[in-house]
Amino acid sequence: MSSRSALPVLLVLSWPAAGAAQPADAAAAAATAAPVVPVGPAPEISGPAAQVALEATRTTGDAAAPHEASSGPDAAADEAGGLRLEDLLRLAENHPLVDAARADVDAARARLDLAHWAPYSNWSLRGLFTFVPPAGTWEEEWRAVEQGGRDQDYQWAHSILDWGPWIRFDVSGGVPLWTFGKITGAWDAAEAGVRAADVGVERARDEVAWQVRRAYLTLLLARDILYLIEDGRGYIDDAREETRKRIEAGEGGGSMVDLYKIDALAAEVDARELQARRLERLSLAGLAVLTGVGDGAAIADVPILPFDLRPAPRADYVELARRERTDLRMLDAGIAAQRAKLEIERARYYPDLLLTGSANYAYSSATVDQHHAWIDDPFNGYGVGGALVVEYPLDFVADVARVEEAEATLRRLEEQREALLQAAEMEVADAYESLEEARGRTEAYDRGRTAAERWLIAMLQGMTLGLHEASDLTDALMAFFQNQLNYLNAVYDLDVAWARLTLATGSNLLENIGFSDSPGAGTPPPAAP
Repeated sequence: MSSRSALPVLLVLSWPAAGAAQPADAAAAAATAAPVVPVGPAPEISGPAAQVALEATRTTGDAAAPHEASSGPDAAADEAGGLRLEDLLRLAENHPLVDAARADVDAARARLDLAHWAPYSNWSLRGLFTFVPPAGTWEEEWRAVEQGGRDQDYQWAHSILDWGPWIRFDVSGGVPLWTFGKITGAWDAAEAGVRAADVGVERARDEVAWQVRRAYLTLLLARDILYLIEDGRGYIDDAREETRKRIEAGEGGGSMVDLYKIDALAAEVDARELQARRLERLSLAGLAVLTGVGDGAAIADVPILPFDLRPAPRADYVELARRERTDLRMLDAGIAAQRAKLEIERARYYPDLLLTGSANYAYSSATVDQHHAWIDDPFNGYGVGGALVVEYPLDFVADVARVEEAEATLRRLEEQREALLQAAEMEVADAYESLEEARGRTEAYDRGRTAAERWLIAMLQGMTLGLHEASDLTDALMAFFQNQLNYLNAVYDLDVAWARLTLATGSNLLENIGFSDSPGAGTPPPAAP
């Protein structure tokens, strides 16, 4: 691995750091944090960095094949080969969770079509075919009775070979003319279901985007740590060689204790490199699962930097969450559907006015077509009829119970929305405060690494002139590398906090936002909603 900068290396790694962003779930944090015994006041890698890749790999399913990479707002990513964050987010649009949400939309639209057509499709066609015995005219039937007695039946006076076919068709149904809101209530409920399903696609997309951003940021953090380790090994080797020379020459300024300290730091770096490589592999595996790019896909090798964005007042994000959060919008659609159901139940207090109609046709070659006004001939003939019908079920007690149940369910949903809104405000507050804290740590550690760099340069110059002990150089190296790692951790926590705030508000805060070259710089926040 070739280094991207001339900065020296991390000497000590451990996790998680005090003040770093921690997993919201304490059990998850305990499961992912590895117990490490640090050497000295070691800087640490945040617990979420170790947690994110494990969570990403738990997401099952395949995504569609990757699309062609396109240019994005990050200039550094344009120079580096491979997929960038915006490319990965676009590929994640085909994640199985998103596709499943799209299938829910199709199902909701089908239910809406059903609600539109069902009240007017209560028509049925029935066909019948059989064989019947012969039937004569009224005179023939009466003559058979006179000749054979009242027990004589004209039909049974003939052989079964005289039986003939009989066909009959009936069409019947009705169209509701006025239902006092039952039909329109069903339409409103189905339309609310479509709105909820549409928002469900956004929710699935936001959840997957959150996982992609965390896995991507963890990958950048792991790679930057590996670059620090690679560059810093040279400084450790130089310090070891200089200390050994002083011990062998007996010139002073170095002792075996200093050499032991350097060897202990080198061993610690080797162990932490294994942890950083594990983070890198897990992050790549998580991105492969989330985006479907495969294990061999190239991810752009860029440094981790703060997002080019400055925070607005917290109240703006709370208001944004009130309007944009997908779970609130889905619950709003559910409340609208329940209100429609309540109107349907109340409409049961009133009757339905319907227009009904029927038509039939029958024919049999074995029977005589009767043309007598007082004789019903089911075997031959046709007819058409229609009527206005008032249908009024008299189950008033059941209607009252249905209305009370619908009202109670509506109150429950409204209270759940209020509770969800309070939880959303707390989630926004937590993400915002984490953002502000990480932003302050980023600026502080940026100043700290600058001061540590000056300290290290002074020690190196002093060692050349024989003005400092070997232990002084070791302390300067540790301070410099610790501040470098602390800065990387703070940047990671800052970017993850932005991603959390984006998820908490349900908005597109990070859309088309690249990385900033300065921890204090950033694009001004959007106008308050």
